[in-house]
Amino acid sequence: MEGTMRIVIADDTDIAREGLARILAAEADMEIVGEGATLHETIRKVRELCPDILILDLMWFDDERAGIEAIRRLAREVPETKIIAITIYPHLIEPARNAGALAALTKEVPKRQLIEEIRSVYALPPSPPLAPPPTPSPTPPVEELTEREREVLALLAGGKTDREIAKKLGIAESTAKNHVGNILGKLNVPNRAAAVAVGYELGLIPRSP
Repeated sequence: MEGTMRIVIADDTDIAREGLARILAAEADMEIVGEGATLHETIRKVRELCPDILILDLMWFDDERAGIEAIRRLAREVPETKIIAITIYPHLIEPARNAGALAALTKEVPKRQLIEEIRSVYALPPSPPLAPPPTPSPTPPVEELTEREREVLALLAGGKTDREIAKKLGIAESTAKNHVGNILGKLNVPNRAAAVAVGYELGLIPRSP
């Protein structure tokens, strides 16, 4: 196969990203051009780098819908990047394919099979761009929040700290911090107070009667 595949790896754990990078770096026809530790960072890098392949985890910070939503978005916005979904949850494989991933694998896949799957996807003809979405209503240019991020935003409106959010939702404090960071990025705001203000403005936070 001619040329070198430019690949972005996206996973919410350092170990998974580093492990995949080591495996693929040994292949002469593969180059890791970027990594994403959050979905917001991943979407930004795919837009900027337009890699040939995105290897994307599906479960992000306890939210199994987050990866599927990212696939739908990137398949529409950056159709030239071919997406390979990877997960430890088999029930997410079919939804990932339906969302636009050209391949979906479990993390138990043998190393050699993963490499051959990447080459097979790379060899596929370019996907036609999806139809543009309906004209949006005149609202600020923000990204859609996942259900979990809406829960975190509501807790921010109640003045909760990262530690209190983590305790309330039964997640790690580091996961709560990542959710907050994603919310700030998606809403294009500099701090939590601004996120809460935008949340009320867009109806993302229920108002007390």
